[in-house]
Amino acid sequence: MPNENVTQDWVGYPEAQRVSGLGRETLRRLVRNGQLRATKIGAVLRIDKQALENYMRDHGYAEQLRLFD
Repeated sequence: MPNENVTQDWVGYPEAQRVSGLGRETLRRLVRNGQLRATKIGAVLRIDKQALENYMRDHGYAEQLRLFD
């Protein structure tokens, strides 16, 4: 049985776009440049939720940001 936390800690591009307001190509560029931690789970690339929150906070998108609650 897969670890439930693995899928809870990672999101696909559609959810990352929805919560961050960043476009798919921007997210892809950030992943490609190593600015966002990502991994493949199955055939789908997933972005680390905490890395996305940190990126948004560090780049002035919100002072106190909680994207995923």
